[in-house]
Amino acid sequence: MPIRQSLSGRCRAILRSSRKVLVFVKLNKESKDHPEHNMSQRSVIVSHSYQSSVPVYRLPVELLIFIFVLCTGGADEVPRIPSTLSRVCRGWHEIVRSSPGVWQYISLDDHSLSASHCQADIWLKFSQFQPLDVHIHLTDIDSLLPLLSPLLSHIYRWRRCTITGKLEEQFLLPSPSQNPSRTVLDHLAITVRGSLEEHVSTLPIFHVASPSFTTGADVVTSQAYKVSIRVDVLHLPISQHMTTLHLRTLTIVENDLDVVPDTLHLLNFLSFCPYIEVFHFIGFPHDPPTPSARDPFPVVILRKLRSLVLCCTSVMRAILSHIDTPALTELSLEHLNSEFRPGRPGKYSLGEDGDSEDEANDFSQSPWSDHATGMGLRSLIKRSKPPLEILQMDYADMRTKDFLWCFDRLDNLQEFRITASDMSNRVIAMLAPCHDSIPLPRRKDKNRVQEDTPLRIRLPRLALLELCKCQRLPGDDIVNALRERVKYINQFADSGACSILSSVTVSGCPDFKPRHVMALSEILGAKLRASALHV
Repeated sequence: MPIRQSLSGRCRAILRSSRKVLVFVKLNKESKDHPEHNMSQRSVIVSHSYQSSVPVYRLPVELLIFIFVLCTGGADEVPRIPSTLSRVCRGWHEIVRSSPGVWQYISLDDHSLSASHCQADIWLKFSQFQPLDVHIHLTDIDSLLPLLSPLLSHIYRWRRCTITGKLEEQFLLPSPSQNPSRTVLDHLAITVRGSLEEHVSTLPIFHVASPSFTTGADVVTSQAYKVSIRVDVLHLPISQHMTTLHLRTLTIVENDLDVVPDTLHLLNFLSFCPYIEVFHFIGFPHDPPTPSARDPFPVVILRKLRSLVLCCTSVMRAILSHIDTPALTELSLEHLNSEFRPGRPGKYSLGEDGDSEDEANDFSQSPWSDHATGMGLRSLIKRSKPPLEILQMDYADMRTKDFLWCFDRLDNLQEFRITASDMSNRVIAMLAPCHDSIPLPRRKDKNRVQEDTPLRIRLPRLALLELCKCQRLPGDDIVNALRERVKYINQFADSGACSILSSVTVSGCPDFKPRHVMALSEILGAKLRASALHV
């Protein structure tokens, strides 16, 4: 029979043993219909049943389904048994397609990622809501995420995930019946190792860490069983090999200086994570590559993103300029300052509003990265108009005119922390009340203050301010700006139009002296946390 040629020895053995199952069924039926039969008579029934030949086509549907499930369970050597069974005859085709239990075991490999994606879609469709056993066989570690991507949105159905080949790991999950809360993929952490390790991966000392699956219940709501996945890759997956990932937190770490920043590749990967709420990107401050005019960067829409961290990268402008984050409330820019200027001019050399040199001519140790950070933040705010509440700049800086542009538009900002900035007195003065400025006729690059307009205040919701290691920030200007701000806010305290400063920290600023601490203490009282370096 064709089925005997296609199902492997294990499956044929199960079909042969079906007669024993029939004996058990028949024996139970005879016992109920004729309770007077003794054991010797039952033995005759058993002996006769073994001698008789029962054609497969006469097996009851329930028994066929039972046999098919046994055939498919854990059959790594024949991963597509349900598909083979469904092609034997029309009757089996209908039985297999209407039996979700036959499709509970999914075995994928990376010989053809597109074929594996098609297989996963079929298995997920016909298994309906049954629990799943997942088996992944890898010959290339970079294939893990593409193979898992169509299955991760159904992770709440997983019972077991087994990875073999290039990586070895087994991950067990409580079945849906044992875990009534919904299992969700909470965090995906990707470490990019770079192409150099690809060449040394055959050495005995080379070791790529297995993907680490960790789980835990949500201690706050107890409504979700959260799964976190950590994966090491040589390169981020390309878009042609991915399907949409449903996860809350994404972390991407460039783990080696050999990793060359590829913004287009990164943005394309982000486009398959549209539901993330938290994104951390940690890289290396390389000279950014010149974007190709033939392959422009896409704008990635991340409607649910609430928290963004960019750290140690030189492509901050490209990232900030090409994401749409209308729900962003927290932005952390860390260790972006760089003293070197890129050897090649980038895509943004000309044409964008604000790309001209800073008219303030304030000193900066990192003018290029200040320019890139400021222009990236401008683009993000202009496109998304995010309700930003927390802005943290740790060894990250902007030009004076970028601070002014951003402060004029961040009306929801509640916390502002900045460390190791070259900001001048002009920036801290922006926190004091001011009049609106209007452009002078025929001189669009210059403004004058319109003093007949009422005073207003920038960052009206600011409640927490931290200034740390700001080397060029004058202590007198800090005191004057905050004194005027507090005086102005006190006039409108009852109306709720402005927030009162609840915490101010000044530390590590060389020009902030004990007399400045005393002056601010009179204004802020216990709300001030300050240290003076020099007398």
